Order: sequence, then structure tokens, then C-alpha cells
Amino acid sequence: MNAPAHRPQCTICSALCGRRHGCFVGGLPPEPVAIDISGATTRECRMETVFRYANVFDRALDLIAAGKVDLKPLLSGTFTFEDSIAAFERAAEARPQDVKLQIRVDTESEAE
Repeated sequence: MNAPAHRPQCTICSALCGRRHGCFVGGLPPEPVAIDISGATTRECRMETVFRYANVFDRALDLIAAGKVDLKPLLSGTFTFEDSIAAFERAAEARPQDVKLQIRVDTESEAE
């Protein structure tokens, strides 16, 4: 899916119409999204949505801990706690290439 993040309707339509078996849509777009139901139906696509990630958080942590999911490609930037204001300013910029920004809180035990 190569649709721009600021055009969720393109992303969702690409997911539905570009894949035979369907897609998963998580989160909420900022505005209503038009979907080509006819195109999705003729491709026998299935769309699954979720509002909250209930009952999957522990499983997700287990997959990450087992090394089966690499989250590094999702991190667009890492900031120290001292640079938290800069991190929030960057988040407010809403750069299209940013996925997640991380603020690291190092404790003394981690430094040892």
C-alpha cells in the first residue's frame, strides 16, 4: 500500500481492492472514509476492524519478547527524557514519514 498517510481512504481502498483475502484496519481516520464496496465484494475481500486492542496486548508483548516482531522500522525518532519538549514539538509537526516517536527514560539501573 503506497497511499499517503494523510489520505486514509486511498490506503483502505488499496488494502481492500489490492488484496484478494482482505485486510485489517486498526485505529480511526480523522474523517469519514469512502470505500469501494463493489470492488471489495467482487474480489471477495474481508475487512476486519477493531476500535480497541482488547485481549491482544499480552500476546503482542510475547511476540516482541520472542523476537518475532521487529519494531525498529516503526520508530521514526528517539529522544532522551531531557529532550521531551522537542519530541512533542516534532510530533506536533505531523511529518508524513513519521510513524512513532519514542521518548527514552533511562533509569540508573539501566546505566549500570
